[in-house]
Formats: sequence, structure tokens, C-alpha cells
Amino acid sequence: MTAMSTILIIEEDAGRAYLIKKALKGEGHRAPVTNDCVNLSRIRLLHDVDLILVNYFIQNGSGWDVYNRLRIEDGTVPVMVYALPSVNPISIKWLIEAVNEGLKCSKDNKLDRELRLAKLCMDDSVRKDPGLPMESQA
Repeated sequence: MTAMSTILIIEEDAGRAYLIKKALKGEGHRAPVTNDCVNLSRIRLLHDVDLILVNYFIQNGSGWDVYNRLRIEDGTVPVMVYALPSVNPISIKWLIEAVNEGLKCSKDNKLDRELRLAKLCMDDSVRKDPGLPMESQA
């Protein structure tokens, strides 16, 4: 387990947010939740965030839009974009493992961090989430 960190969850589905928050708290992290993508800079500063976890499927744009905006505003806080078509114990466990790995990566310099996160996203063990339909797995 990594040391306690603050992970800001950007999620519009309250049930999904609750499950992710509960799992992160079980790992010893603080996990504030917001569905406000407009005031992220203020929210991020209020909670002294170590990592931002954003759902790819949000109403006002996409998780990548939020990711790109945050990188322009302040590229110092790592942002992870996720997509969980189904929420089950295995997909939540996978997401928490990815967050913990992302937190470890965030201690590295920026280039190393981005390379390690890119590898994490492309790793077969990460992509082959049993919660995903087979046709969506590469």
C-alpha cells in the first residue's frame, strides 16, 4: 500500500463514485468526489490533491478534455482518465491498482512518469479487464 494520498475523483454517477471512494479509503487514501468540471482548479487547491482520477464519460466533454485542460493550467498534478463500462469488484480492484501505480509514478520526474503511465495503460494485464466486453479489449 502506498502512503496516504489525496485522490480527487471526478465522477457524475453517484453510485460509481461511492464504490471508487470506498475502495480508495480502504487503501488509506482520502478521496473527495466532485462532478464539477468547471471549477477544478479551485477544488484541486482546496483538497491539496496528489492525483486526479477522471471518468472518460462525463457529460460536458470527455475525460481527455479535462486531462488536457488540467495539463495546460498546471501540469504538476498527475491526471488519470478511466473508463469502466461495468462496475464490479474486479474492475474496481483494477482501477485502485492503477491509481496506486500512478501515485508511485508521480514521484518520478515528468518524462519518466509519463512513460510509465503510458506503459501502464498499454499493458495487457491492465487492458484485459474482465469487466469489459470482449470486443472492447484490444
